[in-house]
Amino acid sequence: MGEYLQRTRSMIAGFMFVLPLMLAYEVGVILFKPDTQSAAAGGVWRLVSWIGPHAATVFIGIMIGYLAASYGQIGNAVSFGLFMGVVGESAIYAMVLGPVIAKVSVGLMNLSVPALQDSAQNLLLAVGAGIYEELIFRLLLVGGIFFILTELVGAGAAISGLVAVLVGSVFFSLFHFSWTGSENFDWYRFVFRFIAGVVLSAIFMLRGIAIAIYAHVFYDLIVLFKWLG
Repeated sequence: MGEYLQRTRSMIAGFMFVLPLMLAYEVGVILFKPDTQSAAAGGVWRLVSWIGPHAATVFIGIMIGYLAASYGQIGNAVSFGLFMGVVGESAIYAMVLGPVIAKVSVGLMNLSVPALQDSAQNLLLAVGAGIYEELIFRLLLVGGIFFILTELVGAGAAISGLVAVLVGSVFFSLFHFSWTGSENFDWYRFVFRFIAGVVLSAIFMLRGIAIAIYAHVFYDLIVLFKWLG
């Protein structure tokens, strides 16, 4: 069990398991040519607009480059069984946390689940938001803050992790208002998304980027396809 926990948190395993999902998403966008993507996905593209119009290519290129540089370690770092463990663990997180968060958002906060035209757009919405929100807000923002505090400032891991999670979750929640422009600011929605950000950030910090991404995607599928019953 300890070996599984350690191997699934590695960056090599994370990129290996996420890269196929990213490629499948980009192929889906090309094939189905959705008229509109999620507000979240659109906001992410604006957030990384400084990279240029080929942001997805940049992310994929970085992953492939990292994996190429780590080629000699891939065989010992990943396996099909390990991948299935990541998928199963992520699904459990989504099934346990997803219904709770979604019931709060749809019921107590009166948030609506977006209705799209077809299942292909639903799938693209879930996968795209799950991938790029985690890459931006968890890997780059939360991970970057943690690195700066621990490696450059010299702060302890515990306090650095706490600060990174809280700051990253604030930006994650605000992003849905300021960057997407799809809704006006509301404290209830802000708190809900802040809590969701804390949960996803904790998963990222403790279990790695792959599990954070897959858990986010599965959660989005639960909400979008209304698997809550």
